[in-house]
Amino acid sequence: MSLWQFIILPQNSIFFYSIAIFLLIALMEIISLVAGVSLSSLLDDLIPDFGVDADLDIDLDIDVGVDADLDVDVGVDADVDVDVDGDIDVDADGVAPHIAILGWLNFGRVPFMILVIINLLSYGFSGYTLQKIIMKITHSPMNKLLISLLALIPAFLLVHYIGRFLAKVMPQVESNAITLDTLVGSVGEIVIGTASINNPAEVKVKDKFEKIHYVRVLPINDDLKITQGEKVLLVEFKENIFYVDKFDI
Repeated sequence: MSLWQFIILPQNSIFFYSIAIFLLIALMEIISLVAGVSLSSLLDDLIPDFGVDADLDIDLDIDVGVDADLDVDVGVDADVDVDVDGDIDVDADGVAPHIAILGWLNFGRVPFMILVIINLLSYGFSGYTLQKIIMKITHSPMNKLLISLLALIPAFLLVHYIGRFLAKVMPQVESNAITLDTLVGSVGEIVIGTASINNPAEVKVKDKFEKIHYVRVLPINDDLKITQGEKVLLVEFKENIFYVDKFDI
């Protein structure tokens, strides 16, 4: 069986569609960037804030005989007790199961579009890999329903660990999950597009904690045009968009 024949097997159709949707999203993102609008930023602005508080008890068995209490940011407000000794127990008291799952999948810590891409790629990769292993052993592909369910396990693990890594190395992308109006008075730089009347651009700005945010902006005056690379002053926040003026040092 050739590689292409394996890829388009009926039993692998869901993984084929997963990769195809990823490629379509990537193409749409490229087109949106060329047009001066970030599709991922637009989607992040539409995602609601779940505002979750969770208590997590985690026991890690690493055989070093150390007990430690850690307060960690896991995308929700969390108290984490770590017993460095090996088993992982997570207790999310008072948190709805679906909210706990979203937190575990790094929802809110990584831009929504990035999470979608990681999910699609992880699921497609996991499915094809598992199917290949099964065919090596049994010489026939697994049933479509069974393999599609089995692939969820490694896919979710990949999403969790890749998302956690990206959350540490990526700048925080702005969304409605935080209070945007606190950025009024800050100075940022246009990184995507040209800000003009009815044509928002994207600005990179730091908050008072030195965290980087990406927000959409329009010029404060209709006759004003501010191009990529120029500094701007965030003057007003209204209807989920900032109005800015040129900032001349």
